[in-house]
Amino acid sequence: MKRSTRIWLLTAGALILVGCIVFAGVMTSMKWNFGKLSTVQLETRSYESGEAFRDVSATTDAADVVFVKSGDGVCRVECRELPDAPHTVRVEDGVLVIKAQEDRDWTAYLGVGFETPRITVYLPDAEYGALTVHSGAGNVTVPDGFSFASADVTLGAGNAEFAADAAGAVRLKSGARNVSASNVEVGALDASVSAGRVTLTGVRCREDITVDVTTGESRVSGAACQSIRSTGGTGSLLLVDVIAEERMEIERSTGDVDLDGCDAGEISIKTSTGDVTASLLTQKVFLVESATGSVDVPRTTRGGTCEVTSGTGDIEITIKVKSFRQIFSALRDRCDSVGRVLF
Repeated sequence: MKRSTRIWLLTAGALILVGCIVFAGVMTSMKWNFGKLSTVQLETRSYESGEAFRDVSATTDAADVVFVKSGDGVCRVECRELPDAPHTVRVEDGVLVIKAQEDRDWTAYLGVGFETPRITVYLPDAEYGALTVHSGAGNVTVPDGFSFASADVTLGAGNAEFAADAAGAVRLKSGARNVSASNVEVGALDASVSAGRVTLTGVRCREDITVDVTTGESRVSGAACQSIRSTGGTGSLLLVDVIAEERMEIERSTGDVDLDGCDAGEISIKTSTGDVTASLLTQKVFLVESATGSVDVPRTTRGGTCEVTSGTGDIEITIKVKSFRQIFSALRDRCDSVGRVLF
């Protein structure tokens, strides 16, 4: 190594060390409160609405949106926001509209801040019409205790947590984070992420459940629906105690598929490189094929069709007995079969 190169490296190292010492000294004097380094201070604005409305619509760039049950019976919206990037709140044609101001200058977002803008919506009633929330980079939380006619939560890079009921369709979509729904009764549910995780727990769906993940894991547990369909590029899928009255359809490019105590009238599973492991509740007519993997399925000849295809993955399927009644029924069928043979 040349002498000049060593000198430059030693100088750079010394400057980095001095910078770390200065930074540590400054932060120690501030008691390591990073908030004091912020050059942007958020402001809180509160809006009250006495007008009647049925639907709720919120559109924001980077603020978290949280819905809360109003304790005083008054609709109120609190915006913790940038001073030069406020939101407008008004009722238009029966819709509570919360929207980021459109004529703001781009310089409103310059600066260093450690606090996330936040919109808190206090709703006095339990039942509403359509709920629409669109956010660029914020998180959305819709707790239990509310019921909507439908819901559409679309995020660019935020988490969506949904725990309210809906008579119609619910759509949860995020570009780069996670979406979840827990203990809900809905008409239909569509959950999708580009790069993140989908988690559905305790979902009662009168129609279909759709789970679409480009890159990430998916988990559905304790769900009942008419049909369920899940597609994915890269990532595993786990279904636990999922019952579909009509059809269960799963497609994966790369990722394992695990079913634990699940069932449907008909089942179709297709993977390219992932393993398929399933325990079903009822017998099926199995149509199974794996190009290079091992196959182990029950030799049953009645029930709905279960078609499983894998490129390089292993396939293992069992029939799960969950209760004494099922055990007794299986033993009785076996005894009747033996009796017919003997007599």
